[in-house]
Parts: sequence; C-alpha cells; structure tokens
Amino acid sequence: MQNSNIYSVSELNARVKTTLESKIADVCVTGEISNLVKASSGHCYFTLKDSKAQVRCACFSGTNRKLLMENLSNGQQVLVYGKITLYEPRGDYQLIVSHLQDTGIGLLYQQYLQLKNKLEQQGLFSPELKKPIPLFPKHIAIITSATGAAIHDIMTTLQRRYPLAIAKLYRSEVQGIDAPRQLISALGAIEIDARADVIILGRGGGSIEDLWAFNDEKLAHAILKCKIPIIAGIGHETDFTIADFVADYRAATPTAAAEKATPNQLELMHHLKHWQARLLQLMTKKIEQHQKTIEWIYRQLASPEKLLIIPWQRLDFSTRSLHDYINVYFNQKQNHLTWLTKRLQTQSPSYQFQLNRERHNNLTSRLQRAMTRYIELRSQLVGGLINTFNAIGPQATLQRGYAIATFEDSVLRDSAQVTTGSKINIQLYQGQLTSKVLEIKQ
Repeated sequence: MQNSNIYSVSELNARVKTTLESKIADVCVTGEISNLVKASSGHCYFTLKDSKAQVRCACFSGTNRKLLMENLSNGQQVLVYGKITLYEPRGDYQLIVSHLQDTGIGLLYQQYLQLKNKLEQQGLFSPELKKPIPLFPKHIAIITSATGAAIHDIMTTLQRRYPLAIAKLYRSEVQGIDAPRQLISALGAIEIDARADVIILGRGGGSIEDLWAFNDEKLAHAILKCKIPIIAGIGHETDFTIADFVADYRAATPTAAAEKATPNQLELMHHLKHWQARLLQLMTKKIEQHQKTIEWIYRQLASPEKLLIIPWQRLDFSTRSLHDYINVYFNQKQNHLTWLTKRLQTQSPSYQFQLNRERHNNLTSRLQRAMTRYIELRSQLVGGLINTFNAIGPQATLQRGYAIATFEDSVLRDSAQVTTGSKINIQLYQGQLTSKVLEIKQ
C-alpha cells in the first residue's frame, strides 16, 4: 500500500465537490417533490424522486423569494434547473435549485386524490357516521408499531393525563406492503376482545410513501365498520391520509390523539375541589337562612305582659260585676270565677311560651344534627375518591409488593415475549433489578 494518495475525509469531500462542480454543468431534472421542509430562514429543502431513485435539493432564500416557493407541496411534479454540488459536512451530493417549474402532481398523490374523491362520494367521510369519543374510557386499544416513537409518545401522554385507563398495544407494521393487512387484522382483534372503549390508530411522521399504508381502501372500510370509536393520530399536523378522514376523530399527532382519548386528571382534581368548596358554601348559606328564619319566628312571639293585659282586664270587669250583683248572684258568680281561673291556668302565656320554647329547641337540635351528618357524609365521599385515586396509582401497587417486568422497553404481560437467557428489568417500589431468564413456563 502506498501512502501518497491518502486523504482525510474533509480533503476527499472537497476534491469530490470540486470535481462535480467542474465536470458537470447546470442540469435540468424532472421528478416528484417529497420530504419538503421550509426552514424559518426562508430556505427550502426537499427530495426530488422518481420510481427508482432520488436526489436531495436545496433552494436558498434569495432564489426562494423569486420563485415563490411557498406554493410547493409534497407530491407535486416539477421541472428543476440547478447545479450539482456536494454538501461536505455530510458527504451528500445535492442539487442547488436556481429555477423551478410546476408540471403537475406526482403519481402517488394523484392516486391518493382519486381514492379520496371516490370514498367521499360513497359517503365514508360523512359527519353523521362519526361515533362520539367517550369521556372516561376504562380500556384504550393502541394500533401502531411496537418500535416506533409513536407508542412512546402515546403511552407517556396516557400515563400523565389519565393513569386509571388500561392501555393495550396491538402491534402492527405501519409502513410497507403488509402494513394494511396487519392494521385491518389488529382492528378485528380489538373487536373480538370487546373490551376497548376507544381505539388510537397512530404512527409518526414521514413522506407520502411512508404513510401510504393508511391510504388503503380496505383499511378505510374496516375503520368505518368498526363499532368502537377510532381516533387517528397519523404523521404530523400537515399530514392527511384516508384513515384520517374515515376515523371518528382526526388528531394532528399521536400525542394529540392520546390527549383526545383521555381526560386530564389534574383538571378532574380541580373540578372535585371546586365542587367541594361549592358544596360547603351552599350548606353554609342554607344554615344561615334557617337561622334567620328561626330568629324571625322568635321575634314574632308575643311577650307575657301583652298576653296578660286582656285576661286581667276581663278579671277586673268580672270583679266589678260581682260587687254590683253580690247579693243576688254571689253563688253564680263564684262558680263562674272558679271556671275562669281554671281556664286562665290552661291558657296561661307562660305555659304556651314554654311549649313553644321546647318545640323551638327540638327543631334547632334536629336541624344541627342533620347538617352535621350531611357534611360528614360528603366529606367521607370526597375522601374516598381521593383515596381511590391514590390507591390505584402505579406507586401504590408497587408498594404492596407487586413489580413491573420489562424487556427491551416493553412491559412483559406474556412469557412468550422472552426467551431463555433474556435479560429483563424488574421495577420495584424501591429500586430496580436486572434478571436473567433461566426457565420459561407457559
């Protein structure tokens, strides 16, 4: 081996760049735009492709403003003029665009539009067919790849917002020829299981080729026939697939789909505290109203002095009458006086006042006991709900002696997920263990 032609990587890339730029003049290339990125700097980057190959393209801001590149979109068929060069830091050769002409839309995008128009005319996108998303799901089914970023984003969001829900992953390829069949099979398995309250159909972003599995006509009909509400969280906010239009709800991302499927536990706790305070406020107001009523009734009671005025006046009149007719009616008036005395005793204001006082004390005592019992029951109910939230959390379960076993960042629910000799992680209430599988029992 001779050392005279040994180059560093940067030297090699610089020489290749010089060769490309000097040997190849400006070129004119036709193809379909894919992976379009519009940077905040004003530059545009995209891939120009056909059925067999692709080349990276860059269009910088000065040229960008002249060409009105804001009208570019994925799937667009264009004719590009530019110069071949090499991007030295990555060793990628690329085409620096100086002029661009629109020639139509790409084949895949054209097929997508044709299928979209066909299904729309058949009524698959009708709002009347959309099923409502449940507010408090107990079981959530997730259809996506077990190795993609989408499942991590979805599970993280579900655990943060609503850990009460049980989430189950139904694995499926989300890209490639076999992906539509696996997606349809996963939908069928969920309906057979018959436990899910809502389904999240998701995957991360990508080009139109990456998302093509979700533009399958059979998959669209399977989504429509599914009796369980489906939330589609496919790609990024700007990505639209046929599955998005057929699903009962279209979320911008997998994370947004998980947020739509669940309530926020922090908001629920806030509402509980709000209604607890509201309940105490209403009970306090009710007690104050009853106290005012009792005070009003008490003020309406007449004083003993007022009640005695009329009987005493009547007694004086009777006495004067007795003196006038003492000789003739002495015995008769004496009997009458006795009768009046007995009647006065039974109708005495002090006697009636005592009866009213006892009745008032009895009503006050019953009201206080009823209010105290009502407050205790509501306090116990709110306390029970808080204890339930704390008891069913994962930390409480681990504290009771349970553990969570994972293999390759996936929770172990079946011994078939590992083989003899596999290393598994065990999460305890205090710390973690790494174990090796010695024996598997079904």
